[in-house]
Amino acid sequence: MEKNNERTNIEVSTDIKQVLEELATNNNLTLDELLHQLIREQPTGYIATTKVSKKNQVSLPSIIRKKYNIEPGKTLYWYIEDETIIIRLK
Repeated sequence: MEKNNERTNIEVSTDIKQVLEELATNNNLTLDELLHQLIREQPTGYIATTKVSKKNQVSLPSIIRKKYNIEPGKTLYWYIEDETIIIRLK
């Protein structure tokens, strides 16, 4: 796979492209978004960072908001498992 600086110019072979397109579709992403996530040098599962405001508020990263169609008024549930914070829609 060839990596270019522009996200829209990533090239892949035809066989690999079919597999990646299916993976992207299954994860509600475009092929371009999937390829960008695969080549980023970040820890597994990492998407974005947010800071806690002075009023103890956090902003939801747009990539998550768009992927899961989270709009104002939707309820998010917060859980703690060991030392991990988990946020769920249901």
